[in-house]
Amino acid sequence: TEEIGAIRPFGKNKAAVLKTLRAALGSVRLSGLNADRLGKYVDQRRAGGAGGVTVGIDLTYIGGILKTASAIWKIPVDQMAVSDARARLAHLGVSTKSRERTRRPTAAEIEALCEHFRAKGSRQRVPMADIIQFAVVTAMRLGEIINLKWADLNEKDRTVIIRNRKHPTEKAGNDQEVPLLGAAWEIVKRQPGKSDRIFPVTEGTVSTIFPRACQALNIEDLKFHDLRHE
Repeated sequence: TEEIGAIRPFGKNKAAVLKTLRAALGSVRLSGLNADRLGKYVDQRRAGGAGGVTVGIDLTYIGGILKTASAIWKIPVDQMAVSDARARLAHLGVSTKSRERTRRPTAAEIEALCEHFRAKGSRQRVPMADIIQFAVVTAMRLGEIINLKWADLNEKDRTVIIRNRKHPTEKAGNDQEVPLLGAAWEIVKRQPGKSDRIFPVTEGTVSTIFPRACQALNIEDLKFHDLRHE
């Protein structure tokens, strides 16, 4: 963790998974991390309530650890251990692949949510109506939206830089300048600008009040992330 993390910093999710793996398998020598041992670990995780997708993520990171041990530290390891553990799960009918959500909000649901938050007036400090509409027109993730900064806004070209944008392989330094077309630019320009961030709210706040609004409006099975699909 210290050596590799210093070169390529881990995201919070990966760091949390590695912490769990260390607690469960930290006492096991890499040479002993074979298919049998991983099989026992998988059984323990499933008995504890972990689903196939969660266990699959664990195995992915374990595979990365084994590859690093072999390629960088020249430690003899069982390269097939993870593949064997996945095959065992498949034989048991446990899928390690997540299902892609296909839920899309309707225009009526989006408008209802925006009106719900607008009706709160000054009592609603979080500009949720603007954040919802911004998410729809830009397809940005919530984490990207709330971390946009005024300093990264280009008034002339009407663009903004998304810092460290999520990428399959580039975990840091993947900055992208994207255009803010039509309504997106108008939404940004009407923000008060009292913070260095354009939308100075926390992810936890949005993740709390959005489902509450959906519940109040009887909107079923809609997550904030689904707005990107629209």
